Amino acid sequence: MRPKLLLILFALILIATISVSLILYFNYKKQAVQHQIVYETPAIETIRNSMPKTTAMNIKLLFGSDERPVLMLEERQITTGEKLPEQCYDTIMELIKGPASEKLYPTIPQDTKVNSLFITEQGSVFIDFSNEIVTNHTGGTDEELLTVYSIVNTIMMNFPQIKKVQILINER
Repeated sequence: MRPKLLLILFALILIATISVSLILYFNYKKQAVQHQIVYETPAIETIRNSMPKTTAMNIKLLFGSDERPVLMLEERQITTGEKLPEQCYDTIMELIKGPASEKLYPTIPQDTKVNSLFITEQGSVFIDFSNEIVTNHTGGTDEELLTVYSIVNTIMMNFPQIKKVQILINER
């Protein structure tokens, strides 16, 4: 083939590749923005103080074990609200309280607060923790991984309708 024909062919392939890439990129951005909150979550203060807790629920919590770095299961019965965000919130609060067993240890500092929690219709839960989860954490790579896994796996074990867990710290 002639060099001129090869150059034209290369230019056409390049234009087609760029066009397909742009189409896929903008389609992805459009889908990413379409997250809608399916559960209207009352303010955290409302959940804490005034909503009636009428539903008994058995939950599974994951805490650190003396056999580090391993998470161990602790089951507990709690009284919570009827809606999924309230149940997720109360479950996380039980995780923050720490274990009942002396052989286990908490993975989240006890002075950590949940600033907000919401769930999208796609099944993603966003949990925004206060800065204490970082500043008062014991530290170390293994301990940080245990914290993340204990939060994510506790939510996923107890709420099969949740598909993803996003952890935020002061809205970041």
